[in-house]
Amino acid sequence: LDAVGLLARSVADLTVLLQVLAGYDADDARSRRRRVAFALPDWEPGKLRCGLLPDLAAVGVQPEVIAVFEAALAKLPRELGERRTVDFDDWPFARTRRAGLLLMEAEMLGTFAEDLADTEHPVSERFRSMLGYAARKSAAEYAAADRVLDAATLKMRRLFAQVDVLVLPTTPQGAFPLDGPIPDTQADLTSFASLAGCPAVSIPMGTLPNGMPIGLQLVGARGSDLRLLELAAVCEATLDADPVYPAIA
Repeated sequence: LDAVGLLARSVADLTVLLQVLAGYDADDARSRRRRVAFALPDWEPGKLRCGLLPDLAAVGVQPEVIAVFEAALAKLPRELGERRTVDFDDWPFARTRRAGLLLMEAEMLGTFAEDLADTEHPVSERFRSMLGYAARKSAAEYAAADRVLDAATLKMRRLFAQVDVLVLPTTPQGAFPLDGPIPDTQADLTSFASLAGCPAVSIPMGTLPNGMPIGLQLVGARGSDLRLLELAAVCEATLDADPVYPAIA
């Protein structure tokens, strides 16, 4: 679940980085030769089947984010092709996000064992508390969380038999202050791609009333990375929504 996320100023830059970082590394025990080859970027944007959730407010997306999202969709009538409502009633965003976090936190207990034991350079109390949560869980609870990954794979297969791309806001809310609390639901909308092992790309789609940028998320089936980037580049050019840097509220 913990994968390298590429950040760039343009989709074109992302495409170059992906080809390098997705390569096989024989000196990395965790590296794998791709089981799912990259599909050629051969989608015809006007013929896409685009999946949309029926009610974003019902899954916790804030009204101002929905307004920017709907305005962005209105600018992409040809790029996103045929629009279909997809059923996510069987996908409890908050519960699945928590299951994914438990799996990551349990693995991090081993990864950061030496750091947790280092009294001379102690980790933050927040980080220690987060991993302490996993330490208090049982093997049965870990196994139950792992089953969520299976459910995500099945959901992904059913979803992408109906549509080519799932389109969502990237986050349910806008940017929050660095020194403030992290919203519990921040990763709800990105958890599906993470748990299902799908590629996803986020591009700017506009700004909120406070001037902060907000992202449009495109999710595709496994192996559709290059196709997603092609679609993202087309949408990026149409939206022309690059935020002004630095973005100051």
